[in-house]
Amino acid sequence: MSLKKMKNEMESRQTKLAYLLLVHNNPKQLNIFLQQILDSDDGDIYLHVDKKNVKMIEHLLKDERITIISEYEVKWASFEMVAATISLMRTVIESKKVYSHVYYGSGYDLLVKKGLKEFLANNNESLFMKVLGEILPNNPLAARYRIKWPDYVKVRSNWHPYRIIRMFFHIFFRVGIVLNKNKEKIEFEHIYRGSQWFIVPIGLIEYILCYLKENPNYQKYWEQALAPDEFFFHTIILNSEYAKLVRPSLMYLNSSTKITKRNHPLTITKHDIETIDKSSCYCARKFDLHIDSDVVSYYIRKTKRVN
Repeated sequence: MSLKKMKNEMESRQTKLAYLLLVHNNPKQLNIFLQQILDSDDGDIYLHVDKKNVKMIEHLLKDERITIISEYEVKWASFEMVAATISLMRTVIESKKVYSHVYYGSGYDLLVKKGLKEFLANNNESLFMKVLGEILPNNPLAARYRIKWPDYVKVRSNWHPYRIIRMFFHIFFRVGIVLNKNKEKIEFEHIYRGSQWFIVPIGLIEYILCYLKENPNYQKYWEQALAPDEFFFHTIILNSEYAKLVRPSLMYLNSSTKITKRNHPLTITKHDIETIDKSSCYCARKFDLHIDSDVVSYYIRKTKRVN
């Protein structure tokens, strides 16, 4: 969908969200988030359940507004996370239901403020996402896509021997040697990185799916990468006419700065409440009932709709 057509359609559509969530465990906590959405909004929910934990589906909340798919076994830093997201996008479009916006998040999110739907109605053309910037070819982070990464090195453990191999790939890259070069080609000269979570108009989802259909090499390129979820959608969006509509993310997320957990989201506790409540964010991650159930209860009460 072109930007002009999207703007015209947004003017005539009532605000309604499709919530796209990647989930893989902890059905008890996920059910709390699902019920929060059902209680506070009239939108629909689309879940992709990791095939490794498909049995969790029987423990999930059942509602006519919830659609569940399970097509991929999502591994850390692999393309399956992007593939699962694309599958959710297609499921929403193929539903033929009329939505104005898409919320893309995880099962560890919560809404932290009332009024998201009203806010989007007043900012109906904006794309809310966190952009960390353009990644130049000599930037160490460019190793993630300029190298064709073997699947066996995509392990999260800090002490796994294959992680040592991954470190050597990075060390050689820093001195200008690209081992196992990614030979796939894409049209974009500018590569962008950011947080994978976003809230955007439905027209952008249609644009992304159309671009992928017309440019199959783009997906092939990122299938070779390490942690492609941080680049895949941002690069499409920021190389398009939609780039001018990007605004700061509505998702509160506090990332660790420790070397062993760098860029991993810290669990939200009661100590984050003041910062979140003073922010302009409408949602946040990640919450964990096992670490701080009180903060979960706080935001459930705060966002509950009064009939």
